Amino acid sequence: MSLRRASVGLSILVQAFVFGTLCYGEEKTYYVYFYDGSATIVGNWSESDDVYTSTYTYDDVTWTLETDCSKSFGKYVIDSSYTYMRSGFSSAEVSYVNISTSDIQGRIKSVSFGAMEYNNDYATGVNLEIYVGGTLIGSDTLYQGKANLDINDLQYEMDCFEKGELLIKMYRSEAVCSWIIFGEVTVVYNDADEYTIYEDSIDNSLEETSDAIVFLDRTLSSEYWNTFCIPFSLSEDEIADLFGSNTEVLEFTSVSDGNTLNFSSVSTIEAGKPYLILPEYIVENPYFEDVAITETQPSSVEQEGFSFIGIYDATELETTDVFLSSDGNLYYPAEDTNILPGMRAYFQLPDGTTTSDAKLNLMGTAGIAEIRNDDSDGACTIYNIKGQSVGVDTGTLPKGLYIKNGKKIIIGQ
Repeated sequence: MSLRRASVGLSILVQAFVFGTLCYGEEKTYYVYFYDGSATIVGNWSESDDVYTSTYTYDDVTWTLETDCSKSFGKYVIDSSYTYMRSGFSSAEVSYVNISTSDIQGRIKSVSFGAMEYNNDYATGVNLEIYVGGTLIGSDTLYQGKANLDINDLQYEMDCFEKGELLIKMYRSEAVCSWIIFGEVTVVYNDADEYTIYEDSIDNSLEETSDAIVFLDRTLSSEYWNTFCIPFSLSEDEIADLFGSNTEVLEFTSVSDGNTLNFSSVSTIEAGKPYLILPEYIVENPYFEDVAITETQPSSVEQEGFSFIGIYDATELETTDVFLSSDGNLYYPAEDTNILPGMRAYFQLPDGTTTSDAKLNLMGTAGIAEIRNDDSDGACTIYNIKGQSVGVDTGTLPKGLYIKNGKKIIIGQ
């Protein structure tokens, strides 16, 4: 949005407050034990151009196994205490084994895989890479162990939040006669409905649901206050986990002195309600698990003729509407570009009130977090810790903490 400056500035006064860590909802776990299906795998084996392929279905998930080993996989028992799958023999070289499936229906959150290289005279090391949906989520080097080492004690766990084909690759730089051994795969995933809310969309179609994964196509800055409005609620712990434990969230609570809009700190976010939020760190395209999307439409908070109006979709502002810019000032929309992106909020002022009259009083948690004032004469107004204007000359001020041009300064130190 291009900016048309409507007035000289917006005073933002700030005071103090603090909050807290998120646990997500239901997870599903899938296990597969390849050694249980060794007979099926060997029976399904096929060869084409020195590539050996087999399939195995376990708990309604079909896996494809592929290798360049000239002999098939086999079930191998050590002291009858545990079993594992292997590729490669003392008389047959192997350079890689790939295991893949596209049947995990949901967002994969972690993959745990037990594997190692059998340690003999030809051991050269085996690389492990795990992909989900074509994205590399992690890599490692397989442990070189003895064949009687319990493979289930060697777990390589990799976290992600991706969707699509799960591909586990084990490979050497060259083919040698040395086993590649693997046991089980554990996949933790979430198969809830998914929604993406796009800030540029004029019609984000959302259905009411009690358990969803929601992606926000939006960046929230830690350098200035962001207006914020979403169709689901967030707890104090969720806010802390997604945006940082020192994140501040403010709601519009009252008007004083006829033109000062007072915002107070809150610890939770309600669906459809507009807020100001200052994350602890920059947050790009956040996602949320196990959230309840409601049919609640974006609401307007009204206090003594002033309105703070939330939106989900990109919205065309009227010439009398006002939005809060990243520079901390209120603006009327420019005539040629007056679309405010979604998941935000804007202001409406009473008749006769302009942006030069309006002030925001932000009662946050971390002392004075942001105060911006862009005076047209080039001089920057200085504020004390109470948010009171103390002039423009630092030379006349006593020792203490002040805010000038949006930055904290210390005088007399």
